[in-house]
Amino acid sequence: MLLLATWIIVCGLVALPAAAAHRWLVRRGWDDERVLLAAPLVFVGVIGYLVFWAYFFYPGFGRVVSFSLVPGLLGLWMRSRPRLAPGIASRGLALPALLGFAIGLFYLALLYLPELGHEPEWQSSFRFLYPFPIDANLPKMLGDRLYAGEPVKPFLPDAGWLSSDRPPLQVGLYLLVRPWLEWLHLPVGLGYQCLGTLAQLCWLPGAWLLCHALKLGRRRSAVAILVIGASGFLLFNSTFVWPKLLAGGLVLMAGVLLLDRSAPRSPALTGLAAAAAALGWLAHGAAAFSLVILALLLVLPRYFPGWKNCLIAAAVFGLLALPWTAYQKFYDPPANRLLKWHLAGVVAIDARGTLETIRDSYAALPRENLIANKHINLDMLFRGSHASALDFFTTSIRQRRVDEFFYVFRSLGVLNLAWAVAPFVWLLRRRGPRHFELQGLLLGWTVLTLVFWVLVMFIPASTVVHSSSYAMMLSLMLLAVVFILDLPVWIASTMLGWHLLDFALTWVPYYGSAPIHPGMIWLMALSTGLIGFALWRSAPGPSAGHEKSAGKPAVPPLA
Repeated sequence: MLLLATWIIVCGLVALPAAAAHRWLVRRGWDDERVLLAAPLVFVGVIGYLVFWAYFFYPGFGRVVSFSLVPGLLGLWMRSRPRLAPGIASRGLALPALLGFAIGLFYLALLYLPELGHEPEWQSSFRFLYPFPIDANLPKMLGDRLYAGEPVKPFLPDAGWLSSDRPPLQVGLYLLVRPWLEWLHLPVGLGYQCLGTLAQLCWLPGAWLLCHALKLGRRRSAVAILVIGASGFLLFNSTFVWPKLLAGGLVLMAGVLLLDRSAPRSPALTGLAAAAAALGWLAHGAAAFSLVILALLLVLPRYFPGWKNCLIAAAVFGLLALPWTAYQKFYDPPANRLLKWHLAGVVAIDARGTLETIRDSYAALPRENLIANKHINLDMLFRGSHASALDFFTTSIRQRRVDEFFYVFRSLGVLNLAWAVAPFVWLLRRRGPRHFELQGLLLGWTVLTLVFWVLVMFIPASTVVHSSSYAMMLSLMLLAVVFILDLPVWIASTMLGWHLLDFALTWVPYYGSAPIHPGMIWLMALSTGLIGFALWRSAPGPSAGHEKSAGKPAVPPLA
């Protein structure tokens, strides 16, 4: 089947750099699961970023880079045979990779279940709600222009988009696989959809890293991943591929690496976290809401990583971020258009700086109106019918989908019960005090990001889910599941089972008039079987700890 073949090939092309980096790290003696999981993904992101610039400066050179990377990295992977035990060699990637492959395949099969008659890359704009704008295809449009050597400015003047409005990371990842799609005679639009879904699945390794830091164990981590994966928030944003989950997963990864104090934050680990944070910002600018609060938390004496680590982090972040900042400022300005839009309510392009525009907008607004606007933004977090999360037999499917798409806490559904039980969970402290502290710190990061977001968004009623930091949303959902998993089994099973039933009845059915594609039903069954196999393979037991410092190889490099 074409979808399955394209999904396998795209996954293989993107996974090869990650596998090569993973094997290289293992050969060097690294056995810190955080590094073995995060570093290969950051490596793939850096490659995608470099490919973007290769195509920008000369499309022919970009094609050479895209074609040469695959055989080159395949050779590196074959030569770098690990000399460690198989359990160490595969640690960190195998189970989350299988879950990611299966969940992504399920999402895609559900996306293409009805034959709506649209091009593959446009199906997601019409599938689950009402027609959506072109946001999901902006990376493809820019990537296609770069691939063909066409000018990228003006980009889309009729739609009001500049090439500098959307950061380039997903564009680079698309260009990495674009020549191979043509060479293998695969539909480019379908390939882009598969690549976009795979990129959004970056939420999964970020979530896995958080579960690992909380010592959930492989079985409970897999359950937590599947529970949040069975949500309208992740289904929709993994198929409508504006690169917000790509940013959210990378920023969540950076936050966990920097806030987890169960092992020393070495310069190497700090640099890795900074690279993940920079790539998150290069995926979508809304990542800044979480990054600002993360930086403020790290200033606190208890969590300060040291001046040396701060300088390394600043250097790594700047090295990755400055080229794109220069592109925005000098090649296709202004660089502050979206900032002025969201933080000052100014949509039209003008010559004013960001701070000047924010000052002017606030000065022109009476204090009473300003307070009322912030109150509306706060109220938006709790809107939507929460009763429909419990009564999904008599309520409208369409309205449930709309509520879950727009409103922060309504998107969690029955998982919101976690906030009522969290105090009892903390009193029980079924895990050690360090994990209790990390839970509180992650919850603090999430809540402070929410507050910061509500305060800085200028336009009233603008605090809807798709304008938020998706790292905040991922952390909120995961912490809710973690609190529930600490309850007695029969209570946790009831709550999580109700959540899964809500997802199955709200997002899986299709009631339109388009014909159903029978092959998609088969692929949904296949992916469900793979998910079951992954759960069976995730044998109970604690996840690997951080026995060694991330700053040094746990095993000396082998000659």
